[in-house]
Amino acid sequence: MNNYLLTLIIASEVVAIFLLYKVWQSKEHLLWKLLSTLVGFLPLLGPLCLLFIFKAPSTQRAEMQNRGPRGSYADRWLGFEKNFWKSVIKEKEESLNKNIE
Repeated sequence: MNNYLLTLIIASEVVAIFLLYKVWQSKEHLLWKLLSTLVGFLPLLGPLCLLFIFKAPSTQRAEMQNRGPRGSYADRWLGFEKNFWKSVIKEKEESLNKNIE
């Protein structure tokens, strides 16, 4: 086997061991940890999968979360969009009136 490929596999497994240590220290379910371990020890692709697939996204800011009753998030954004476009149209009309005069 090529020495370069062997070195690359060993390096990826060292990274996998570090990432799996982080997974086992987390508060995830046991089944999730076992699946992570199986995927993590795949040569070369395992650490990449652990980095991109098993990494949970961070929480959104409070105003970006949909914590209200049904439809409140959409209503808030639709109301914002409506006011935004009204202000854009008003600015365009004012600039057009200035150019005509």
